[in-house]
Amino acid sequence: MLDSTRLPVRNAMMMLSPRDGRAVFAIPWGAGRSVVGTTDTFFDGKPDEVFADHADAEYLLEVTNHYFPKAKLQLPDILSTWAGLRPLLRPPDAGTRASQVSREHLITERDGFITIAGGKLTTYRRMAHEVVERALRQLGQKRPCATGTRPLPGSEGLDTDADLDGITAALRASGVAEAVATQLTLTYGQRAKAVAARFAADGSTKRAIDPELPVVMAQVDEAIEHEFAATLDDVLTRRIPLVLRARDQGLGVAEPVAERMAERLEWTAERKAAELAHYRAVVQTNQRFRQ
Repeated sequence: MLDSTRLPVRNAMMMLSPRDGRAVFAIPWGAGRSVVGTTDTFFDGKPDEVFADHADAEYLLEVTNHYFPKAKLQLPDILSTWAGLRPLLRPPDAGTRASQVSREHLITERDGFITIAGGKLTTYRRMAHEVVERALRQLGQKRPCATGTRPLPGSEGLDTDADLDGITAALRASGVAEAVATQLTLTYGQRAKAVAARFAADGSTKRAIDPELPVVMAQVDEAIEHEFAATLDDVLTRRIPLVLRARDQGLGVAEPVAERMAERLEWTAERKAAELAHYRAVVQTNQRFRQ
């Protein structure tokens, strides 16, 4: 993740690495941030400890500087990173590069048991559909798949950009600051109205969480009450991803956010301290690319 002033891309673009020809993308991510990725690196360790390393960061900087030579990006320009594991099928040739491994998935089954291996995030619905279809066959049932037309939460009635603009305009008319109104709309869709309605009931929900980003405390309450957030890591990494977007990765606001969660979830002082310690460890892992 980069500050968009260092890489001011307006549209997603594909870059081919001069080193090995892999495709790398530069994508505008809103709120003054740009994203560059991805890499393919074999990882042989604990899944909970996966991270982008120094070589990953240098590779991406090399590609980006090749296409944006005036940017002269360096390691300190990187605000944050993230990494995940693809459970790819083991290639038959031990010399196969990570980027050459097939992204296809494989499903095997026997009575009462179904296993899926391989695949990737962008085909998760197809994979899930096939698994459910096989499960229904084993159960002797047949039901039509409905997920193709089922709207995601907050997307009901939003068919065009104009529909989103209408929500933002309504929030602004109610007194919500423009940047906050835009951020709430893009994050929650139709649900943005309910999140903003918290402002009238509790003035503290209007308080900005981060000094640079248009994120407010109402989003913490929303995460706890309607998005099953149970830990500080849940909120700052997976619901309001300050670990990626914030210049300090959310360390400066971790304490007040933890305090608010402690009040609402009735944490003990020990639990709150443990949550803070865990989140700081998450940030430390995120920053291992600097080593």
